Amino acid sequence: MISKLQKTAVYILCVTLLCGAGGFASAANIYVNDSQSVLGTDIGTAYVIGGDGSVVVAADTYVITGSGVQKLGTTSTTPGGAPEIPSGEPDGTTVSTKYKTVRVGLKYASSALSSANLQNEVGWGYQFGYYDSDRVFHSTGSTNENKITMTPTGSGREVTVTVTGTDTVLYVHDGSSAYNLAVHPLSDGASAETWFKGYTYFGDFEYFRYDSKGLTVINVVSIDDYVKCVVPYEMSPSWPIEALKAQAVCARSYFAANVNSSYAKYGFDVTATTSSQAYSGTGGTSANSNAAVEATAGEYLTYDGKICNAVYSSSSGGGTENSENVFYSALGYLRGVPDPFHDEVPSSMNSYKEWHRELTGEQLAAKTGNAIGAVTSVEPTYSATGNVIALKLSDANGRSYTFTKDECRTKMGMPSIHYTIEPSTSSYGTFVIDGGGWGHNVGMSQFGAYAMAKNHGYNYRQILRYYYTGVSISKAV
Repeated sequence: MISKLQKTAVYILCVTLLCGAGGFASAANIYVNDSQSVLGTDIGTAYVIGGDGSVVVAADTYVITGSGVQKLGTTSTTPGGAPEIPSGEPDGTTVSTKYKTVRVGLKYASSALSSANLQNEVGWGYQFGYYDSDRVFHSTGSTNENKITMTPTGSGREVTVTVTGTDTVLYVHDGSSAYNLAVHPLSDGASAETWFKGYTYFGDFEYFRYDSKGLTVINVVSIDDYVKCVVPYEMSPSWPIEALKAQAVCARSYFAANVNSSYAKYGFDVTATTSSQAYSGTGGTSANSNAAVEATAGEYLTYDGKICNAVYSSSSGGGTENSENVFYSALGYLRGVPDPFHDEVPSSMNSYKEWHRELTGEQLAAKTGNAIGAVTSVEPTYSATGNVIALKLSDANGRSYTFTKDECRTKMGMPSIHYTIEPSTSSYGTFVIDGGGWGHNVGMSQFGAYAMAKNHGYNYRQILRYYYTGVSISKAV
């Protein structure tokens, strides 16, 4: 007996008939229930029923087998259509890491400052000095003052430290030094917390000028203090701890994989924004998120013995994507996977669970920089996981323009690449775009991780091994 479905009518699909010799024949019509109501050619809302009673909406192409229903182009599934989830056991692997501290760019380039203030929130006073090439701090001076100001003076790396609001000089960093001025807040046992621009931060600070464009400000912090400040800004600290653990391993791995990145010329590893990872100091930390970081201390995502660039995004819309289809390089651990967990999160939590856009041909042409005239036809290329990885737009004169990879999101102005685009059936010259998800679709879906932990009880290793193909979770040595 078939259980009650979402709709009262059960649609029996007779789209194609498999002949005994292996050929296919098209059915003349598609009938609903009593063979009197013809469905016609629109089967997008019809149901496919598997041999085990599993049911899916036939918006895509499915294979019906004795063990259930599987969408073509996806990975194998367990009976009922659920994806296979990897083991959640430790794998006993280790990995070598270079640094235990992170340099986070707080102010640089166009945001560089003419001067920068600090106020010690926990403890009193500071040491002045520098960090060497191994990221070891060397003290060359100190003060008991609590509020200090750093201002670039003279030439080279010269920075003068004064008592805030006065001309009283406390320290002058040598402009000919090969190292930046470092300021180490002092505390009485507890981790130092220091106010800077409305936020409190763990750790130390560095200051220098890059191309004479003002003062670059860098937070130098231990890796786990850094991760403690990333996790609650990237994922709600009220979420299940297994999801938070997965986020902690991703954040730690992302940093380690991006040392000596394009930001190295400014003197730091990662930014404090979502260009790298969201980071706004200690304000968002909680007991739950801190516990997730501590429980995974020293753990990194690795592939073939190397730390992964563990990119992630908010939500996938229903499928993640191969790295080469969004960015540039094909990475073995960044393979697209179907993401049924996306649909398990209510819209009240994820406002980008589903979204809808309507654009005219003129508006689409504008997205190409008006390289072509008003768009009259579109030709999307979809990946196996249902994402747009190329989009050809054409005008009435036969001119065309093609977006590829992440341009299908960024230049098209879409929240993600998981969408369909087609001409409107009710408004000539308009195109309808329906999609879901937010972000670049590569790596872990944060909302997917939430659903895996909350609804299914999967642990962080299972979450990570599902979204990152063939990885190990390795302990630093």
